[in-house]
Amino acid sequence: MKRKLALLCSFTILCLISLFGCDPIYPIGNIKVSRIGSIPVGETVDVEILYPNTGGSIVFGWEEQNIIIVSGDDVISISGLAITGIKAGTAVIQVCAKTVISEEAQKQGYEAKVYSIEIKVKVIGN
Repeated sequence: MKRKLALLCSFTILCLISLFGCDPIYPIGNIKVSRIGSIPVGETVDVEILYPNTGGSIVFGWEEQNIIIVSGDDVISISGLAITGIKAGTAVIQVCAKTVISEEAQKQGYEAKVYSIEIKVKVIGN
């Protein structure tokens, strides 16, 4: 009985070590954006991207950060990572960033991955 219990415990510990010892290839999670409050008409706000845990073993950084207006292109305008309120209303934007991966990973068949998030932006009148 003691032998079976010892073998079971050993096997369980070995399984846990192998599961927790694996390195993720890509970062776990998705990008986030620092909180954007209501934007007054005529004001410009810079969007700060918060990247997920960069523990991915093939990811060295981020590139091609951009903002796409999903709806409300008459409410806001975009320049780089800055949002300017044009008129009162609500717009939806998509913030994207692409991973930079190693040449070795590319040779192994891995591709850069795009992370994104959609958020609502409220523009208030003066």
